[in-house]
Parts: sequence; structure tokens; C-alpha cells
Amino acid sequence: MQFNGLGSVVNFVAARGGRDSETLDAAKLRARKELSTRSRAVTAGDFEWIALQTPKVRVRRAIVIPRRRPLLSTAAAWQRQLCYPPVNPAITRSSSGEFCGTPGTAPQSSAQLGSIADPLTLRYATATGVADCGPPLPDPPAGLDDSFEAPGVVSVVVVPDGPQPPPAVRPSLVELVPTPSFLRAVCAQLDQHRLVTTEVHVVPPQYMRLCRVYCRVKPNVGYTRLQLRDLVANSLATFLDVLLGGEDGSGAPFGGQVHIAELIARVLRTEGVDRVDDLRARFVRTKSNAPFRGGNLLLCPAAADDYDHVDLAPEETTSIDLTTFTLDTI
Repeated sequence: MQFNGLGSVVNFVAARGGRDSETLDAAKLRARKELSTRSRAVTAGDFEWIALQTPKVRVRRAIVIPRRRPLLSTAAAWQRQLCYPPVNPAITRSSSGEFCGTPGTAPQSSAQLGSIADPLTLRYATATGVADCGPPLPDPPAGLDDSFEAPGVVSVVVVPDGPQPPPAVRPSLVELVPTPSFLRAVCAQLDQHRLVTTEVHVVPPQYMRLCRVYCRVKPNVGYTRLQLRDLVANSLATFLDVLLGGEDGSGAPFGGQVHIAELIARVLRTEGVDRVDDLRARFVRTKSNAPFRGGNLLLCPAAADDYDHVDLAPEETTSIDLTTFTLDTI
């Protein structure tokens, strides 16, 4: 039988940004999780799983942090006091100021609050914080409040999925930050499953950004300095990537510690590197109440702003700016 019309279809450019089909092991894990969580978010694992299943947006990672609220600007704090009296504390809201599901008489949208600015929108539109390392730092308060524990509160840090370019075209700085509409979508999803007594916040990740990285290595025979520069830069960028980093390749961990010795070990395992003589970097942190927001990361601290490691907050992970990366060989 002969058909008129298209004879063949050819893809000249490979597709990007998609996902592989679900494996049988992943399907078994998903089935067990759906049966165990059912329709309520109670444990940290429940919140994480339900956030990852948010429709219409692609959540790649979800980190659950109990007993911590987001830092609030003066306007946001006024909103909170006005709309949520202590007699009715159970709320669900995203950091964008949108109230996704509120019991009682709380308003259902920020439009009902008047002309007070949305704090998260300000973060993206007018981030004017001075930084000597990469793009400007967020101007309004960013991150979670570490000063006190808040029983009954759950903050969920979400990282959006995104296409990962090959190393040859990797951009200088990768910091995946969800948009306000993305946060509202996850917030609405969690609101359908939370307990009525649970206060839920959906917040973006914070980053400890490395820049002005200087590395001096001894190359193996047959490798040029330019080749080593690309290999070492890609190795560090992958290791610190929020989606592809870490020891197991599932993403750079949140919380924990970033130690200069760990980065040196990573460089030493890079193809073409025989020995690492020096590694140092400048760092800044987007978390606005970090104990120290910037400094130098090096093996032997000497000055007041020198550190050999940085303790990350639970909502904090890593990134690296490759535009100022320098590699020397001996």
C-alpha cells in the first residue's frame, strides 16, 4: 500500500532538556512511596515526595527543613502580622508573598493586601546588593531565619529542573533559582496535602558562590596548560553543580561543609593532573544572614577573612563562577 505525503523525518539537531523514560526500579519505588504517603504530608519524606510531584512545573530537588521560617522584610512582616493573628497560625505561603491556602479569614491573594511590594519579586527585579564575586547579591532578606526554632513550621527548598549543557558550552555561572510563579505552584501542591496545623513555606535555594579561583598544578606528560584549564574547570563546575554535583552525581549537597582540602582532592582526581600545589578562591553567599557573607577559601588561613572551610546553612548549596578561573602549571 502506498501513502501520499511525508516520506521520512530526520532530526538534524539532537533534542535537549528532556528526561529518560522511567525505569522499572524507579516505578517500583514510586509505587511504594505513593502508597505510603497517600494524601497527607506528615514526615519530611512526605513533603519532599509531594513537592517533587507538583504538576505543571518540573521540580528536580526538594529539601525539607523543619522549624525554620524565611527571613522577612519589614513589609512582609507587616503583612504576616496583619493577616495571620496568633489565634490562627496554620498557614501555607510561598516566599513570593502569595498565600496559597489559608484557613480562617486570611486573604487568598496578595492583591487583597494593598500596594505593599512583593519581597521575592524585589529580590529578582532590584537585586542591588554589592558583591565583588559574580552578579549582585540579593537586596531583600534571603534565606531562612536561624535565630529561633518555630514548632509546627516546615520550609521546603525547591530547585527547578533545567537543561544541562555539555561542558564545552557550560555558562560561567549556574545558579538555578525558581521564579515566583514556580514557588506558588509548589506551594499550592503542598497546601492540598499538609495537615491543618502545619505552617508551610516554599523557598528558593541559597548559594555559596566561588569565584576568582586560582589553581596551580603539575601536569602529566602530554597535557597542555589550556587543556588542563578546561579539564579542571569542568571538574570543579560539575562537582559543585546543584543538579549534577556531589560525590554521587545527584547534586551538590545542601548544608554540610565546603572544605578547601575536598576541592584539592577533586582537582587531583582530574584527568591530566599529577600534583596540586595551590588552590584558593574568593567566595560570597546569597544568604543574607550568613555568619560571614564573604571571604577567602584557602588551605592555610592567615588573615581575618581567610577560611579553610565554610559551614553551609541547611538551605544553602554551592556554585562557581568560571569567568575568573585561572590555572598555572609548573
